[in-house]
Amino acid sequence: MRTREAAKGLIRVDGGRDLLFVAGSRELWNLPGGGIKPGETTKRALYREIQEETSASLWQLAEIQPVFDMEGETTCADGTSYQTTWKVFSGRLTVPLSNLVIPPNSEITDMRAMSPEVFMSIPEEQMSELARRTVIRWANSSIAGVL
Repeated sequence: MRTREAAKGLIRVDGGRDLLFVAGSRELWNLPGGGIKPGETTKRALYREIQEETSASLWQLAEIQPVFDMEGETTCADGTSYQTTWKVFSGRLTVPLSNLVIPPNSEITDMRAMSPEVFMSIPEEQMSELARRTVIRWANSSIAGVL
């Protein structure tokens, strides 16, 4: 199986504990972010991916900090499976979620703010397994209380 690294964000929205989630063409809810290009830093990849998926600009994101890595199998929209290491960052959106729009050529079809509890109530077949495991780890950690 091929391997890859991706940058993902636990991005708080609207000044609270809700996190930004996105859904793509396979209608799976996921954390914003994606693959890291050759020569790109993980933080720069996160900014680029969030902008591609939600139109959020660099100055609309704050307090972006690495928090932990997660590993698991992921499958891309084209059906290719990877053993993936997610470089997970925390941060916050500095504008209301309603200010963002999904760009016309984005692979994203929906975005929402959800509490970790609401996200975890979604049927498992409608969410990324790695996103589910990441949110559980984040919600059960001491960093969730300080973010």
